[in-house]
Amino acid sequence: TICFTSSSRVHQAYENDQSRLNRIKLIYKVMANNLIILLFLLCNLTAALADSNVSCYRIEPGTIAGIISADLLLTLIIVVVTYRCASLRREKIDKADKVYMNVRANVQNSK
Repeated sequence: TICFTSSSRVHQAYENDQSRLNRIKLIYKVMANNLIILLFLLCNLTAALADSNVSCYRIEPGTIAGIISADLLLTLIIVVVTYRCASLRREKIDKADKVYMNVRANVQNSK
């Protein structure tokens, strides 16, 4: 069935959508301004902490390189294992489809 609505309803719906869109834009502007203020305060905080006498734990460059290398190796292992599991699963699905197609072909040939 085709339903026709009056132009006043369409106009009212359009105005409601526009007001919602304007409210969303206003919220994004406020959030963007708050984010800029927060970043500014964090930058000032880091500058203030850099000037104070805070003792930091020193990590040797070799240790950092080892951590990064281990992280990359672990990530690579996870990617390879995931790929292999997905490949094996896809092969099983493809084999099951082939068997099903062959069964259907045999049933059609036997008639």
